Amino acid sequence: MKVKDLRERLIGAAEGNSDALALLEMLDQIGEVSVEEFGRAIKPALDKLIKKVASEKKKREAFNNDAIDRFLSELATTKEDNASFEAVVKRIEKDKALKIADAKELARKFLGELPKTKTKGDLLKAILQRQIEERRLKDRREHISDLF
Repeated sequence: MKVKDLRERLIGAAEGNSDALALLEMLDQIGEVSVEEFGRAIKPALDKLIKKVASEKKKREAFNNDAIDRFLSELATTKEDNASFEAVVKRIEKDKALKIADAKELARKFLGELPKTKTKGDLLKAILQRQIEERRLKDRREHISDLF
């Protein structure tokens, strides 16, 4: 079987999917190559990609998700009270079961992005900083609405 035959079989499934259409365009350029030869040519790159995906999946599964979810919930419920929020952050900092990878995931989920920091303490500072900024903004909005 030639790549062009494989391409023809995939056309219907690719409708409306830009990634699949881009793949079809690539396959169109090598249509006369056999599928076997194509497979041999891309196998090293696919093997590397498969290992990368498996490694990332393993890292995601290695998180202490129960602790991360619990702390996220506590942070969310204490957002209106700075003292309570800070107490939760201090508990997170002291929690030895929450490793740096867990703290990164917690920060990523709470902040919506991963800060460019490397230590658990710096990650927690980023969370506190966001809380301070959001609280300050909320207080300003309330103060302005009281004026009008």
